[in-house]
Amino acid sequence: MFWNTIRRACFEYMKRFNYASTTIKMSRWYYNNLEREMCGKQWLVLIKENSVLGNKIVIDDNLKEKELFILCDSQGGHQYYFYKDNLK
Repeated sequence: MFWNTIRRACFEYMKRFNYASTTIKMSRWYYNNLEREMCGKQWLVLIKENSVLGNKIVIDDNLKEKELFILCDSQGGHQYYFYKDNLK
């Protein structure tokens, strides 16, 4: 569920801004659940390289309760917020 949510959000980001995101700012709760969900090579890449789908992960404890993660580019120009309400 957590992996697919990130995959769908990355696709929506590319569709909206016509280029791929480079950074994911996510809450610690979401990161912990993502780590538990992954296995094999996906888990190794997450732990060793701190990335998922080519996006660098930044854990942000200042995210609001409803915000799961934020996709953004390296310059911080475009941001795509993903909320708990979007999970369906």
